[in-house]
Amino acid sequence: MDKPWKQDEFRSLMDTLRRHARLNDALFEHNKKWRKGRTRAAVETKLKREGLGGFGNFLRASAARHDDAPLDVQVKRLVDLLRRKPSASVSEVCNDLDCSPKRLDRIVTAARGMSISVEMPTDDRIALNVKAPPIDRLAVHRLPIEPVKGEIVFAVASDIHFASKLHRGECLNDFVDTAMQDYGAKLILCPGDIVAGINMYHGQLNEITGWGAEHQVAAAVKGFPKRAGLSYKIIGGNHDESLMKAAGCHVPKAIARERPDIEQYDFYSAMIDLVVPGAKKPIKVELHHPDKAGAYALSYHMQKEIEQIPPGMKPQLIFMGHTHQTNFLPDYRGIAGFYCGTFEDQTLFLKRKHASPNIGGWIVRVGVCADGSVKTLTTTWVRYFHSARGSLVGAGEHGEQVRLEKRLGPE
Repeated sequence: MDKPWKQDEFRSLMDTLRRHARLNDALFEHNKKWRKGRTRAAVETKLKREGLGGFGNFLRASAARHDDAPLDVQVKRLVDLLRRKPSASVSEVCNDLDCSPKRLDRIVTAARGMSISVEMPTDDRIALNVKAPPIDRLAVHRLPIEPVKGEIVFAVASDIHFASKLHRGECLNDFVDTAMQDYGAKLILCPGDIVAGINMYHGQLNEITGWGAEHQVAAAVKGFPKRAGLSYKIIGGNHDESLMKAAGCHVPKAIARERPDIEQYDFYSAMIDLVVPGAKKPIKVELHHPDKAGAYALSYHMQKEIEQIPPGMKPQLIFMGHTHQTNFLPDYRGIAGFYCGTFEDQTLFLKRKHASPNIGGWIVRVGVCADGSVKTLTTTWVRYFHSARGSLVGAGEHGEQVRLEKRLGPE
């Protein structure tokens, strides 16, 4: 049984029927608005009850009104139709609007006169060309210039390699004192390779002071300079992980257990928030120990590393170890990138790879705006020279000591 018709609903139905040339289109719009689910038969019955003689008679009366309607109204009907049917044949449009092709030509001409782009790419097709709004590519939306609200100073010492015979502990101590006394740094960041590790390359056995994990961890615990008010943040590198593989020793955790001033962040990569006094948000600093070193250009792998960082995970500064080289990209894709050098002399492995390490570390001063954005970046590279290798003592034919020639002198 059909639901009873209310006066408001019937009035709305009549308005809808006047705007459409087909009953199905009018029914779709009406049912969507009133959610009544009226059928074609129910509408036909209602129209007959109201003395309108069914939809056929109503449509013929409405068609006359369509022809007599002002051109602007007919243009609106055409535009509404073409939005539902982006590309239609002329015959379809004429049937839907209940007009002749000649009348359609007049409607299209009127639409173009109203700056509505109705196109007829062929004689039998008609389409509405919806153009994108014009874009002023020279428009400049200037951002406000924010002042620096706070500063933070810290130092970076990478690839320290405690327990290596080539470790430069005297340089590390001088670097820490320089950072604290001359620059006011109270934090040292260490992006990996804290200890020498084991089985990293052929001949390493001859270049380390102790084979066991316990010895190497103890060397790091004793070797990190202790200063009042100074703290460290460290991650592990591939040399540190070698002791995990060989003996199950988590080097960063083992060091942090013995040194309360050292905070560890596991292996290879860590995103650290550094709080800056005066800024509402901390700055994001990444410590990273990559796997690649050496390329046709020193900055190549650093650039590739920065390019592959996913959106939303970008740091503001990234400090990279492993390469034993120093390099600085102040603003690459919005990130300041650093290679962080080493505190170990040239090993035989590096010599065979034709690589000369840069001994030293970075001291960084960062000026931060209230919103946490980095505005100023002042960097200082503190460098140290390689050890001078003197005459070597070897065994003669009969066991006596024999002085050998210098294999490597100072440059």
